[in-house]
Amino acid sequence: MNNIISQPSINSIANEYYYDKIKNRIGLDLVDSFALESDFKNAIVDISDMKETDIKIKGHRRLEQGYLRRHLFSRKKIDSCGICNTEYPVEFLSVANTKKCFKCAQDVKLDLNVVIPMCKFGCDEIYERGYIFVEDGNVKIKKESIKLNQISSYCDSINEKHCKYYNNDTLDYFNWHKSFHKIND
Repeated sequence: MNNIISQPSINSIANEYYYDKIKNRIGLDLVDSFALESDFKNAIVDISDMKETDIKIKGHRRLEQGYLRRHLFSRKKIDSCGICNTEYPVEFLSVANTKKCFKCAQDVKLDLNVVIPMCKFGCDEIYERGYIFVEDGNVKIKKESIKLNQISSYCDSINEKHCKYYNNDTLDYFNWHKSFHKIND
């Protein structure tokens, strides 16, 4: 009888390595919430067998963004987020629409008042998803939308911050956001 110990393939070692790395980085409980562990391992196997992981795509680009970005930041190197009021280098600030772009008519897309700077460290994303809104010049929280302590904690830290971009020219856009996300007083 032959007592040869089989060696695991390079691919299986790599797959286990990447699986463990991803599992440790994002947490197995998060992985399990999307799929079974075996499904996740199979996805890694599928990805590792690919010769190329980049593909060319065609898409749309919003041409007004450069114009609006120049309006907001000009030649500034540092500016403040319109929601949390924290100063950041401008590369960490988004040109954030206070009214969703896909709901804007052409004239609104070009309105300088439809955008404000929002930081990429949380404010842009939580505003976009309707966790927060601006009313009477202050940031408010949509309490019923918050499910995680981390989001709640972040929202609490910016609650009632003054939004210097709130004025008669931006009021309709902030009200539209509140209405779109079904935020009641």
